[in-house]
Amino acid sequence: MKRVGIIFFFVVALVFSGAAQPAKALDNATVNLTCNSAYVALSGINFGAYFVSYVYNAETFALLGFSTVFYDPYSDPLLDVQYDFNQVPEGTPLLTILIAEDYIDFFFSFREEACESLPEGVPSGFQLRYITCSTGIYSSSGGELVPDEALLEGQTWYVDPTSEGGYNAVYISGSIAYVKSSCVGVPVS
Repeated sequence: MKRVGIIFFFVVALVFSGAAQPAKALDNATVNLTCNSAYVALSGINFGAYFVSYVYNAETFALLGFSTVFYDPYSDPLLDVQYDFNQVPEGTPLLTILIAEDYIDFFFSFREEACESLPEGVPSGFQLRYITCSTGIYSSSGGELVPDEALLEGQTWYVDPTSEGGYNAVYISGSIAYVKSSCVGVPVS
């Protein structure tokens, strides 16, 4: 009940502050949470906007982390942000608040979900992502192709979202290998 009151407070404060017109839903955002990191992707908005993402402990409403960026769809059609915060116990309900504002319209989204830790051995910051095309596996970023090994289109693997020279690190059976960034898709939500 406390959470509903806090969310109501945010919405009422924004509307009566004059900072925003009646808010519109921000439906085209992808959010992936672990117990110590957040990944947010936003696409399909056709204007420049300031974008803010907050993650709160939904039980205590303690702010765990946030990110603020300017989104320019003309230079990059996909805004994706990842940030870390202090580890919370698995199962802790997390509240994600997403806000985009372009001086004319105000968009928001609220989501609540329990966090899940990454499986044992998966490095912090790696995300479960779709593989969008069949690709060979490389021993290092731009390194040699590992013989007789490949990831197949449609599979999901834990991948580091940051690219190194056109390659992303991928966690495979206790080891780190690399795949071409062009075959790494959006996070599994």
